[in-house]
Amino acid sequence: YRIDSLSDGPWVIVVEGEKAADALASVGAPVVATVTGAATVPADEVLRTIVDRERVLLWPDNDDEGRSHMERIASRLCDIGARDVRIVRW
Repeated sequence: YRIDSLSDGPWVIVVEGEKAADALASVGAPVVATVTGAATVPADEVLRTIVDRERVLLWPDNDDEGRSHMERIASRLCDIGARDVRIVRW
């Protein structure tokens, strides 16, 4: 979600849903959202759209499912070549 409006830049924030993405976008943050649900990781071809950023910041929902979701995404991003992946810890 929002990948089509993501501008070029050195970093991107990945959140879990549309509401979180829209809130961050409203203050100018470079943000995309997964819309797969916390049980599923986006496909590698989707993740490749952000893998070339200098930094990918994963911002989970504040629950166990959200943290697990972002940890799995971090693993996939690292496997496909992301250089700097960080997860927000609540």
